[in-house]
Amino acid sequence: MSKRYKGEKARNPRSQILIWVDYDIHARNDNKTRTAYENKTQGIPDFYFNHQNFEDFLALHLSKEVIEDWQTRCLQHGHFTQPLHADQYKDLYRSHVSKDYLKGEMPFELSIEHIKQLCDNNADSQVSFSSDFAS
Repeated sequence: MSKRYKGEKARNPRSQILIWVDYDIHARNDNKTRTAYENKTQGIPDFYFNHQNFEDFLALHLSKEVIEDWQTRCLQHGHFTQPLHADQYKDLYRSHVSKDYLKGEMPFELSIEHIKQLCDNNADSQVSFSSDFAS
């Protein structure tokens, strides 16, 4: 983490570098990522997290009905307390959020309406997931 950041900062000394990552790996402490973050050296900026993962971030771009359905499914599976792994949520996501979703690809054409929906959903206290980056 710090090696990559320092390399980017050296190449772009006048730029503000934002680090945007999924929180699920930190919540589970996969590969000691939370431990590394908690012990990051001075000068490494705080991260902007997607709570819980990128798929949740993508869902924030969609309608309230989709959000409510996805949130219900996530709650049933404990996703907000113990985030699911991709192999656990992939089919669930396709069934309730985006039937054509493929990991690593945008499941919709990004529009200003999607951005507005992202902002509205991200600010909604009734939604159990969010994105620090969107905030």
